Amino acid sequence: MGNIDITSGNNSFDITPYLTAGSQDVKLKVTIDTGGESLQTTTKSWRINLINMYFTWSYNDSQINTGAFTDSWIPYGSIEKVTHTKLDTTELDTVTTSISGAQ
Repeated sequence: MGNIDITSGNNSFDITPYLTAGSQDVKLKVTIDTGGESLQTTTKSWRINLINMYFTWSYNDSQINTGAFTDSWIPYGSIEKVTHTKLDTTELDTVTTSISGAQ
């Protein structure tokens, strides 16, 4: 990725644009120039699992339903997902799946 110069104090940096879905190792190396002959360096590493999860839904919300209707949606993502279906405040169904892209 490269080097970034920062000022002393609290700093933050969003690494999300540099990641892809899946497991990655991220390493932060901070080098401090104290003006002496040598630099002070510290390093920290993390293993990050980035998840890309979403679902598609084919319900037509402009249609008025006066009776029962079929609600179908498709979850995507390479992890186990627990989905909950609620009507107002009543939970109707809970489904657990690791499959991506299937109803």
